[in-house]
Amino acid sequence: MTVSTALHPDDLRLLTSRFGLAGATPMTLEQLAAELGISREQVRWRETRALRAARSIPSLASRLSGDESASPRTPHDASKMTRLVF
Repeated sequence: MTVSTALHPDDLRLLTSRFGLAGATPMTLEQLAAELGISREQVRWRETRALRAARSIPSLASRLSGDESASPRTPHDASKMTRLVF
């Protein structure tokens, strides 16, 4: 299963834009809110939900932590999302 099929397309788009994954330019909460037509708080909520979903995927959780042996329930630092490779 690939990341693009494991995450909802909206979550994948949000994380890619927010953290500048796959060569995208990182966007602020304000920029994403304006682009999506929602509030900054809604962007923050969706980001949290998307990160939680990403961490629940065992193969992705190990990439997020930088440790191939990481458990999917291990807490991860959101800044490590930049290690994710699509």
